[in-house]
Amino acid sequence: ELNNRLQRIQNELTTLQSYVYRSKGRSVRNSPSGLSSTSFNTAMARISSHITQLDMEIRRLTGANEVLNHKNSELQTRLDRISTDLEFRLKKLEGNIKSSTQAGIESSGISELSPNTSTTSLPFSAALKGSDRGVQPFGPKTPPMDNKNRNKIKPQADISETPEQQYKRGHLLIIEQQDFSAAERVLTQFISDNSWHRLAPNAYYWLGRTYFVRNNFEQSAITFAEGFQRFPKSKKAPAILLNLGNSLSKLGKNREACTTYFKLQRNFRIMEDSVRRRLNRERKRSKCLR
Repeated sequence: ELNNRLQRIQNELTTLQSYVYRSKGRSVRNSPSGLSSTSFNTAMARISSHITQLDMEIRRLTGANEVLNHKNSELQTRLDRISTDLEFRLKKLEGNIKSSTQAGIESSGISELSPNTSTTSLPFSAALKGSDRGVQPFGPKTPPMDNKNRNKIKPQADISETPEQQYKRGHLLIIEQQDFSAAERVLTQFISDNSWHRLAPNAYYWLGRTYFVRNNFEQSAITFAEGFQRFPKSKKAPAILLNLGNSLSKLGKNREACTTYFKLQRNFRIMEDSVRRRLNRERKRSKCLR
């Protein structure tokens, strides 16, 4: 619109200049009948003043246009820099997560699985308890289970249990019984047995939530990050990425959390309303600039 306005003014100025040029070559006697020399000079003065005003307006608008172009260029450069920095930080975060997972395997040897399950078969095998990670678990400490309770929970999948039934069992342990420790074991086993199943993204999400609600934010961040890394285009990916940001924020890493929120907003234009509302709320809570 600004360029169109400049073009119109330029055309009008050219027309007026052409008229004035032609008028200067005329003698007063060739002027229209009844037009005195004084009147003619007055008309020329008005036209000249109008031309001057148009010229000033063109200069002003041209300057404004240059300023806008400069600001637009700076904004594009800044966005490119932010995008590059975001990709770098996410790759660095993924590298730190892998290093942390490997260190947990070598140093602790502690697993939330049953003794018959090999920890090295898990993609996130450093699944330590919150208290072992230096984080106080949510709620009262759970006493060691006797054989009766252990048989009741049945963390390992039954031979006749389908992957769908195994996932559902872990899901129900969360939403109906709030037994997050048992759900952790079931979902961990599900992912180990069915790492690329269609329900695996959901399993990663709910497994991460079992850590999050028990204040084991480091392990929840590891789980959410690996879930997004494996299934970046799944329907559950926006919720997984949002919860990764929440976990990072809880760990005091607001900058990394904001980077994660920005990636979520950029990569997923379409998302559930509940995720979008939480995203806006969490971005404000982490004091993200964008």
